[in-house]
Amino acid sequence: MESNGVIINISSDAGLEKKVYPNQVPYHSAKAGVNHATRAIDLETRSKGVRAFAIAPGNIDTPLLRKTIEGDSDLVELIEQKAGSLDSFYGKILKPKDVADRVMNIVQNPDRYPNPVIEMKSFEF
Repeated sequence: MESNGVIINISSDAGLEKKVYPNQVPYHSAKAGVNHATRAIDLETRSKGVRAFAIAPGNIDTPLLRKTIEGDSDLVELIEQKAGSLDSFYGKILKPKDVADRVMNIVQNPDRYPNPVIEMKSFEF
């Protein structure tokens, strides 16, 4: 079927069942809602040639993530134990361009993605 369009939502792996952190109920719930709504939209629009996708990336090196991590000494210690150093951690996680590249690939090749929710794994701490 010829594609009439692609809808891309940006979610998070925090909206997947396997990843749950304490004190994050609103965030987890919102991202799970985006993922589930995307599945429903894809189901309803696929027959019209419109695909819907939610990209669910793990950790992404953004100023907000750095501020959050560097403002929490316990988190810094945990990351240093797992990754060796903050610089090493930042070097191992997704970059915003990784997500942008995936968006472009989905838009150009939607038939390669049978599942509307697409996890993008990243280094975890």
